[in-house]
Amino acid sequence: MSKLSTPTIPLVIGTYTEKLSHVNGTADGVLGADFDPAAGTLGPVRLLAATRNPSWVAVDPSGSFLYAVDENEHGGVAAFARDPRTGALNALGERPSGGVDPCHLLLHPEGRFLLVANYGTGTVSVLPRRPDGSLGEPVSSVRPTGSGPLPRQEGPHAHMVALDPVTGLVLVVDLGRDAVTGYALDQAGLLTAVPEASVTLPPGTGPRHLAFSGNAERLYVVSELSNTVTVLTREGEGPGFRISGSRSTLPAGHTGDSGAAAIRISASGRLLFASNRGHDSIAVFRVDPADGSLTLATVEPAGRTLPADGMSGYRFGTGLRGRRERSHADSPSLRPGADPGESGLSGRLNPVGPSPEPAAGPVRERSVGLLAHGLGDGQPMV
Repeated sequence: MSKLSTPTIPLVIGTYTEKLSHVNGTADGVLGADFDPAAGTLGPVRLLAATRNPSWVAVDPSGSFLYAVDENEHGGVAAFARDPRTGALNALGERPSGGVDPCHLLLHPEGRFLLVANYGTGTVSVLPRRPDGSLGEPVSSVRPTGSGPLPRQEGPHAHMVALDPVTGLVLVVDLGRDAVTGYALDQAGLLTAVPEASVTLPPGTGPRHLAFSGNAERLYVVSELSNTVTVLTREGEGPGFRISGSRSTLPAGHTGDSGAAAIRISASGRLLFASNRGHDSIAVFRVDPADGSLTLATVEPAGRTLPADGMSGYRFGTGLRGRRERSHADSPSLRPGADPGESGLSGRLNPVGPSPEPAAGPVRERSVGLLAHGLGDGQPMV
């Protein structure tokens, strides 16, 4: 009796297309590939849309529309109609991002707005979505004041925009201000600061991204400048969080340059992963189910230079097979099975094959952008 084949999962890959101060991008635009979750392999990489520096992309829940930042000094966001069956993209136009160097996108769950974090100016802008999936001009933009003690903290640098699943508030992770700042978003698309939902981290922390626990009672913030993961615990029924712990993402005694980048939590919530650029490794933490505290289980070598958010190329699950791709990736996990913490395994990640090469030529290190989580049956990973 033949085994049933496992359906492949379409991937959407964001990239850098030109040399910037922090990256030597050589790709051509938004790329696509098919992922085989059973084998842990990727098919040929193909060009989906030629567009400038789409370093972060987002696909709507229906899989019918895709949005990509245009990370540059002018700042833009491109919209595409997407064929859910073939993955083909059709350009719907581009709008200003409301700032410089847009680096992260949030599709609001109500579907009416797309929020953009602009790293260079520290602004967060709100763009309306039209019924045909295209975008309007920004209807609002906020830029807080403040700075930190380190050279990259001369002013605000919004690095991620997320949504609190309990309160519905918008949370902005600001590397320049050592802060996670809360905002209310109204029906007109206006953002209003909510001080009680904001948390200030120790000076020089440099927060980059965040991840919620499964029950959303805790928030984990990975910080690039301090190479730490900070645990924030929700306070009562209100929107606020308090700092309840912090752990280094690097092994004891490491003295070289490194910057923490990506953060993911396993499907069971018992493991947390954080990537280290420079040290080129992935820190694996066990999560205490009682209080959410972290214990470092291992720091696994990546085997190559990690890009800005390069962790989707790993598969966490039974057998601990992993796959390393050269990507600026956003994926909580690729079809996780049993966590090492549940099965008594070590938490080590092992490669299962070489990285693929795109049809049009090799993907240069640090030119490929993000791969994100699956959106459902037949839906893309972006």
